[in-house]
Amino acid sequence: MRTDLPPTRRLRPEAAGASRDVGVPAGLASLGQRANAFRHAELSLARGLLDDLSGLGRAESKRGAELRARLGNLEPTLASLSTTPA
Repeated sequence: MRTDLPPTRRLRPEAAGASRDVGVPAGLASLGQRANAFRHAELSLARGLLDDLSGLGRAESKRGAELRARLGNLEPTLASLSTTPA
């Protein structure tokens, strides 16, 4: 913890060089709020994933569309296999 900051800023994760995405879940976990800490960590990861996906290049976007189309073609077959008796 940095001691050169006023007490109100010492508790902020950004003051220690950590991002808010890490500080909030860590603080909640240290308070015994595991479920709430997990929820915040999961939301942070989801935001990061959305940020990553929004920056895809043209080739990556095309590949993603091809994979989604392929999955769409496979879904009826997979569904029929899951309902067929053994």
